[in-house]
Amino acid sequence: MPTIKEIARRLNISISTVSRALHDHHSIGLKTKMSVNKLAKELKPVSNSNDIQPGDVFIKPGFPGHAMMVADVAINREGEKIFMLVQGYMPAQDIHIVKNLENEEISPWYKIPASGPLVTPEWIFDVRQLKRWQ
Repeated sequence: MPTIKEIARRLNISISTVSRALHDHHSIGLKTKMSVNKLAKELKPVSNSNDIQPGDVFIKPGFPGHAMMVADVAINREGEKIFMLVQGYMPAQDIHIVKNLENEEISPWYKIPASGPLVTPEWIFDVRQLKRWQ
């Protein structure tokens, strides 16, 4: 499944350049930012958030935007689907698992919200912002 690495490969640029372009970093030229964002638009909405899969992305578009990738999915003891998020910041040398501060008993796992937003320590996503590479 394509990732930021896939965008980098398809555009023949570094992974860190892709990350900086998605974060509207001043060191990245407009043409590169436009190319990265055009390719990033190939992400399509996940129509049923309960169908979440590793590699799916919660993406907040814009400048600055942000993305968190679903690293893993599991079923807990109650039979609920839970997932783990990862994110990185510039320079793209740090990719880390995102803690769940809203429910520390299951952290670093998250549940799909029945209603309302997905709250992470620094970003809030609507479940409609869950995307998948097509």
